[in-house]
Amino acid sequence: MACILKTLGLAVAGLACCAAALADSPSMPDPMRPSGTAALQAAQGLIDPANATPALQALRLSARQPVALISGQWLGLGDSLGGARIVAIDERGVVLRRDGTAELLKLLPNFQSAPGTPTANKP
Repeated sequence: MACILKTLGLAVAGLACCAAALADSPSMPDPMRPSGTAALQAAQGLIDPANATPALQALRLSARQPVALISGQWLGLGDSLGGARIVAIDERGVVLRRDGTAELLKLLPNFQSAPGTPTANKP
C-alpha cells in the first residue's frame, strides 16, 4: 500500500511540474484569450499601438446608449479613438470619421454569408 501511495505521489508531483512549465511557456497561448486583436497584439509587444488598426471586439446595442468594445476600450457615440470620432454604432458595426473620411469597423470583417442565406427584415 505504501508503495502505491509513493508511486501515486511521484506521478502527481511530476504532473504538477509539467503543468507549471507549460503555464510559463511563451509558445502556449491562452485558448480563452481572443487572438488577432490589436489590443492583444499590442500587449504582447507584437505591434505599435499608435499605428494599429482599431479592432472591434463587441457591441452592446441599446436605444439609449449603444457602446462598442474597440481595442479593449468601451466607447460610445461621439467618443474619440486615435484621432477619429465615433459617429454611428449599429448591428453592422461602428463608423469612425477622420478628416472627412468614414471607416466601418465590423465584428467579423472577413465574414461572407452563403448565397441564399436569409437576412433579417428591417423596418
